[in-house]
Amino acid sequence: MNCVIYGDESGVIGQDRFFCIGVVGTRYSQRVDEQLKQLRKNANFFGEVTYKSSDDRRALCAIKWMDWVFSGQKLIKFKVLLKDSKNFNVSYFKDNKYDTGAAQLAYCQTYREVLKNFADFKDDKKYFVYHRIDLKKMKVDEHLGNHINGLEQKDCYSYSTTKKRPHSEEYTLHAELLQLTDLLTSSFRGLVCAVNDDGNNKSWVKRALHQNLLFHLSGLKPAIKDERNFYWTAYQPFTDQSFVLYNWKPR
Repeated sequence: MNCVIYGDESGVIGQDRFFCIGVVGTRYSQRVDEQLKQLRKNANFFGEVTYKSSDDRRALCAIKWMDWVFSGQKLIKFKVLLKDSKNFNVSYFKDNKYDTGAAQLAYCQTYREVLKNFADFKDDKKYFVYHRIDLKKMKVDEHLGNHINGLEQKDCYSYSTTKKRPHSEEYTLHAELLQLTDLLTSSFRGLVCAVNDDGNNKSWVKRALHQNLLFHLSGLKPAIKDERNFYWTAYQPFTDQSFVLYNWKPR
């Protein structure tokens, strides 16, 4: 089978206490795109869906997207890898064969870790689309391609979350799914920061997104506090789990 995996990060590795990389995997990109666009129409919002606080309609659309993810749908799976700087030090990567900054290599290595453990799509032929970021000396595709089962370097693509279709105000399919990935990843990291009192977030929109996660994911808050992995729906085969949190720990 073929799948497309979308990736985005939240936080700055080596600077912020918490850093996340989230990935959305699907074998049904076209159907997901159609669903997201229908939810946009329902919310009457056609701008970028992000973890921002500036627009009530954006917030409504974001919540509708999130509600759909946890509605029992079978089209996508989401996994997020969380690194806490108290357990993870980028200086480990300081001396490396790539002649690049430690944070850049740590960033790419984190992508490799989360993709290697995306069990739902273990044996699929993979295409990987990630939010464009300038790493200067590092290339994500070179670090991932041929190191992940089913993923070749030529099938890794850097992409913009704001790219629109030619002669249209509609976002492209890949831009829509990257926006969904960004929303889930950033909302989750924001919740982690809130649970750990790492920053004072006064935005009602962001607090609403945090509460929406907690509403759908019973047990997530204790898992964050106890630094445990979390699986939803719990006690189900991994093929039926739509949300997986992997709390990184040193071996």
